[in-house]
Amino acid sequence: MLSEAILRTTNIVRQNKTVHQATALLSGKAGVHIIALISQPILARLYSPAQFGEFALLNSILAILLIGACGRYEAGIVLTRNPKQAQGLFQLGQIILIVYVLLLNFLLLFLPEFISTYLVKKGIPMYFLWLIPFMVAFSGYWQIVYNWLLRFQKFSQISFALFIQRVLIFLSAVTAAYLPFSINGLIFSLFIGFSGIFVVSLLLKRQAFTSSFKKLGLYAFQFKDFPLFSVPTLFLNLFMIHLPVLWITFFYSKENAGYYNLAYTLMSVPLQFLHASLGQIFYQRIARLKSRNESYIYLIKYCKVYLLLLIPPSLIITFFGQSLTEFLLGNNWQNAGVMLSSMALLIAIQGLSSLFMFTITVLRKQGLNLGLQVFQLLLWILAFCIGHYFEDLIISIRIMVLFSALHLIFTTNKVFNLINHSHDSHSHRSLAN
Repeated sequence: MLSEAILRTTNIVRQNKTVHQATALLSGKAGVHIIALISQPILARLYSPAQFGEFALLNSILAILLIGACGRYEAGIVLTRNPKQAQGLFQLGQIILIVYVLLLNFLLLFLPEFISTYLVKKGIPMYFLWLIPFMVAFSGYWQIVYNWLLRFQKFSQISFALFIQRVLIFLSAVTAAYLPFSINGLIFSLFIGFSGIFVVSLLLKRQAFTSSFKKLGLYAFQFKDFPLFSVPTLFLNLFMIHLPVLWITFFYSKENAGYYNLAYTLMSVPLQFLHASLGQIFYQRIARLKSRNESYIYLIKYCKVYLLLLIPPSLIITFFGQSLTEFLLGNNWQNAGVMLSSMALLIAIQGLSSLFMFTITVLRKQGLNLGLQVFQLLLWILAFCIGHYFEDLIISIRIMVLFSALHLIFTTNKVFNLINHSHDSHSHRSLAN
């Protein structure tokens, strides 16, 4: 198998169990991302750049709202070694999700008129906004179940759920394009996809409320770092990822937002494929390592594998991305090809950054994670301000990539210094004892 060959040649893992896990994930997730890759040329011929821009705007709003849907307590399900704590965090996540969705519905009732007017002008009617709480509820429950499955290494079930979601999104988008009434089928397909993965989640795992509120309150206090630091960190991370769509929609046009969204989607396919397979094994295993020295060695090896796998597609897309985009999507998407070539190096940069950010989370240095996200967000805002000054969106994207590379260098230095410092401190304490 290709995955086994990669793992063997890089010496990243040596146990058959890990190889089998990687193989299961790679084979399952391969189907998901192949569908995503194949669907883009088809959908690009069924929908206009403006419709892709409308979809991108709603998807960005939804992604940002999803960050705190469960208080991030679902992440603790993977990290805790206590089975009762894991069950309690599952229940706690459900309670917070219910409250959060009710709050969203309440806020929609009193949504300021200028916001609703702006969104309607950008192609998002109010009835789509009322679907947001449902999609948050569906996706939020999946995130809880996802972490539960990850804890018990149910990788094939994760792949199955994501495969069903991707198939539903593609088929519903294609079907909606031929309906006799006017509707943005991309947005419609998003709702169908979230509904499908919610049903699958219920079939895979349901957790009764067996813990007392006193016990759940104790778990909430013990894992308070997740809502206090992880939520703001992820908010900044996702806001930064979706900042270009929000910025381009507001300062340029929804057509340009559509170009960017499709380019970013194509760029992300190699990264998502790797992150969803080897990345998940890295997260699960490094969370179990007790020695800081082991964490250091493990991180180094995974960085080498990520570079080995992500540099080639980054270079290919940099030099041939524009031609490939025009060939696959047609001449109407020429601007998307220019954007794709300009941002291709983000594939490797974001891949390595994801490893470092999760390592910081495992080391319980949430404050550092938050600071790094704030720093990168400021760099991206500066990049888009510079491009806006010159009235050139491509300049913004290229400066954004440059600043991301500089941020990665800074982050790398911080993470390895943190691991070395922790290891030295542990050694001094051992000698003192």
